[in-house]
Amino acid sequence: MRESSILPRTASEQIKVGRSGKDWLVLGIILFVYLLVSILLFDPRLHTGGDNARYICLARSVLAGKGYSDIFRPGEPPHAQYPFGYPLLLTAVMALFSNSVIALKLLSLLLGAGCVLLLFLLLRDLCSRVLLFSVVLLFAVAPLLLEYSHWILSDVSFTFFSLLSLFLFKQADLNKKKFPPLFWASIICMLFAYYIRTVGAALLLGVLFYFGFRKRLKRLFVSLAIIVVAVLPWSIRTARISQGGGYLTQLTLRNPYDIGSGRIGMKDGLVRLKSNSVSYFLVNIPKTLFSVHQKFWPVARRGLGIYVFGFLVSGVMLLGFARELGRGNRLSHYYVTFYMGTILIWPQVWATDRFFLPVAPFALFYFFSGLLLLTRKLEPLLRKRVSLFVAGLILLSSLGTIAGTVPHAMRIMRAYASGDRFAGYPAEWTRYYETATYASKFTPRDGVFMARKPALFYLFANRKCLVYPFTFDKQRIVETIKENRVSYVIVDGFTWTQTTRRYLVPVIVANERDFEIIYTTQPPTTYMLRYIGG
Repeated sequence: MRESSILPRTASEQIKVGRSGKDWLVLGIILFVYLLVSILLFDPRLHTGGDNARYICLARSVLAGKGYSDIFRPGEPPHAQYPFGYPLLLTAVMALFSNSVIALKLLSLLLGAGCVLLLFLLLRDLCSRVLLFSVVLLFAVAPLLLEYSHWILSDVSFTFFSLLSLFLFKQADLNKKKFPPLFWASIICMLFAYYIRTVGAALLLGVLFYFGFRKRLKRLFVSLAIIVVAVLPWSIRTARISQGGGYLTQLTLRNPYDIGSGRIGMKDGLVRLKSNSVSYFLVNIPKTLFSVHQKFWPVARRGLGIYVFGFLVSGVMLLGFARELGRGNRLSHYYVTFYMGTILIWPQVWATDRFFLPVAPFALFYFFSGLLLLTRKLEPLLRKRVSLFVAGLILLSSLGTIAGTVPHAMRIMRAYASGDRFAGYPAEWTRYYETATYASKFTPRDGVFMARKPALFYLFANRKCLVYPFTFDKQRIVETIKENRVSYVIVDGFTWTQTTRRYLVPVIVANERDFEIIYTTQPPTTYMLRYIGG
């Protein structure tokens, strides 16, 4: 049966898809929709996860000529956990716009638009206009993309450079020359993606396997040589200065936020693989593909209905993946495979939809490809309507989520514009930042603090800060306080974590004569204590 209106009929028709003026007009409309919705949902707050603050501190360190260092920590030690790619992008923005948080957020927003454009360029000769614009539009309004397009986090920039490298590689692969300029450009982009997030190794492995299976040995060995030369020096530098906080070390811990949890064994690894597979394939992937709002998706109480829905959605997606494997040997297949393999063996606490973002556009494409395979025996017009109906359901779900979020986002933006720098934060975070602001005004500039989320504290207090060791060994925490000449400790009122009460508070109780309270906030209470021990 012919697949008219769904898939291009001929190679010449494939080339034409996505190249006409009308196609570019439709793409322009989609990009406009993305930018409009992104602005409506724009959030001026700093993400409370803490990674963003560390990225900002690293960028400030580079800009100040202090190297790649943790300037928020006592002694400003060299940084060993995050690669330098994303902080380097932030450094460029800071050089133009000083320390503007809004400017740093706009970088993510614009790179998100670039992701939409690159997805269009990648898919335009692989499918029909119906499928092309369905996938591109759904990705453009996907709540997952929109959420991370206003955070100072590496997710969107990594997605952008991954897609850019795949597009450049695809164009270079069409060139009959052994090493066309686009080949070198694609390898550079892959390496930069790797230096944004280490999981970019999935791209590097992918390109080696791609050339290996196609028996293009010259490109294989040249690529391997470039990768080794580009990756090895930084790896040696990181290994030399790392004190156990790198990703590879965290990967082997049962819980990367609890050193005392110990390291995983073979059995633990299998349990992790099983747990993450359930989290992604039965929960996070279907939730992401169908843009289900969090309040309608009770992840904390996963029922049989959710698992059945997840099984069906992921099943169709995997069917589409298998179908696309049979339609051509593409680098993106290797990339998606290695990327998913990596996040499936990460610690369970990292099994969130955030890390699915870089491959979410491919998952959308595979899902609709699988849907086409399942409906292959239907009449072409009916087949087209089925695809459009499902796309419409996903679009309505996305728009519903967006509509439910816009009023709250606009209230935060209005409050922020009127001068409320803590607008929209939960009360416990407001108290934390109030304490940091107090510290910036009423403590010595050389004072050293110990607190949860030290980089965030530093941004508000402009005082050196370190986190307490996550250990029940009280003596070790006391030694850390003395070794770093800690002057003050912060007992937060956080409810999302109990680490301060679990590790730090028992030390204070056991050594109560060595601490005195000098500042307290309104409930939920955050305390600032001065350390007066010897």
